[in-house]
Amino acid sequence: MKKYIALVLAAVLVLGIFTGCGNKGNKETESQTDEKVTESVNSAENNTEDSTQNSTGNQNVADTEQLTTENGQESSVLACPSVNGKLHVEGSKLVDQNNNEVQLRGVSTHGLAWYPQYVTNDCFATLKSFGANVVRLAMYTYESGGYCTDGDRQQLETLVQNGVQYALNNDMYVIIDWHVLNEGNPNRYSDVAKTFFAKMAQQYASYNNVIYEICNEPCKGATWGDVKFMPARSFRQSEATTRMQSY
Repeated sequence: MKKYIALVLAAVLVLGIFTGCGNKGNKETESQTDEKVTESVNSAENNTEDSTQNSTGNQNVADTEQLTTENGQESSVLACPSVNGKLHVEGSKLVDQNNNEVQLRGVSTHGLAWYPQYVTNDCFATLKSFGANVVRLAMYTYESGGYCTDGDRQQLETLVQNGVQYALNNDMYVIIDWHVLNEGNPNRYSDVAKTFFAKMAQQYASYNNVIYEICNEPCKGATWGDVKFMPARSFRQSEATTRMQSY
């Protein structure tokens, strides 16, 4: 009987030991899990804090750069016709009607003959909202649809005129671009250029937002002498009656 009781007690004791070990293992597992969760939370908090600090730091850098740009010696005002009027060049600086240094920042259209759908008041207004203060009207002269080849001259002039008006509506400057490219020598169509610019200069003589680009990109063997000769021929006729603005 005593042996039977001893065996029962031994069995209970062994069972208790195994149960205790199991609980201990579970507790250790739960403890380890809790520690991992805690580490993850702490890590996430640290990452969030670091991210916040980095974001704040980047913002401070951006603010500093902006202040530097606005207050630095090399900064200049983004010009608008209603405030700065006609622009001209003094030395290497672009200045306004009061000789204050200003800046133009904007975009160029692609060929007017190819993408006329972007010459709209809404498009110019959108560019203005992006911070642009000038739009360049790229009128190709030689390529397909060019002003001097097979293009519709009246349609191209209308697009230029519309572009000038849309720029004026949005208090922006506009560049009328005689887009020389594949013809190489800019003097190839200089007689046509003289007629075109004389017409534009006369039409926009009183406008303070119009800028003329008389030769986009001479290439294919064109020399600096060719380039200098081109404006001399183009403007001799128009200067007699109008004053042209260029930069």
